[in-house]
Amino acid sequence: MSPPGKAYFDHVAIAVKQWSDGYAALVTELGGHWVGGGSAGEFAPAQIGFAGDIKVELLQPGDVDDGFVTRFLERSGLGPHHLTFMVPHLDRFVAVATKYGLPVLGAFLEVPDRPETFVHPKASGFGTLIQAIQFSDLGPDPSPPQGFPTSTAPSHQVSWVAVRVARIEEAAQFLVEATDASVEDVEGDASSILLGWERGQHLLLLDGSGGAVGVDHIAFHLEGAASPSPRSVLAGGVSNQLVDAPGLRILVCR
Repeated sequence: MSPPGKAYFDHVAIAVKQWSDGYAALVTELGGHWVGGGSAGEFAPAQIGFAGDIKVELLQPGDVDDGFVTRFLERSGLGPHHLTFMVPHLDRFVAVATKYGLPVLGAFLEVPDRPETFVHPKASGFGTLIQAIQFSDLGPDPSPPQGFPTSTAPSHQVSWVAVRVARIEEAAQFLVEATDASVEDVEGDASSILLGWERGQHLLLLDGSGGAVGVDHIAFHLEGAASPSPRSVLAGGVSNQLVDAPGLRILVCR
């Protein structure tokens, strides 16, 4: 039986050729810390943690030739691969996805004793694969790999992960029901909807009905500083800096 608790947004995964591709931006410049990682066959995840309890996962090919990460890199290049939500009951998540007509790509044990499922990135309108993992006691290897940098940069916090979606109101309703999200802010024309979770994570949905969909950017702010308003940032009312990162747009709000 799954432990009690509410679902939450856990991390965004970025496909890279090797973990070290993301160290300069995420660790050296933004003060991220090693959470854990290791090889799991077709993929090898490395999770970098930040204040605010959202992680950025660097996803490199694993020990299997022609695994799904290798195929993704060959097809799409470096960039966002999936969004992960931790849920207490996987069957509930699947039921809500089915209710909204979102294709579920199977509930299976990619990692033993850790049930998970996926929602199709294109048919869902999110443009990025959605992963739901049922709560488990499994955790990644906490030992940093050789060559992991020691950062002296100030620690930053993830303000939000922004995703352009084809059907913004339906996407928000789905995540509210399936992942215990709450709507924290909506613009008057519904061009953006900010979702939040009890642990402090935020996902910013942007209207992508007129073009490309998928993860748009990750916004950070200095730990201890007030979190910026997405509306002010998008309108240009908050100064920000772009940080060079592999296949990913990182916005640092000042």
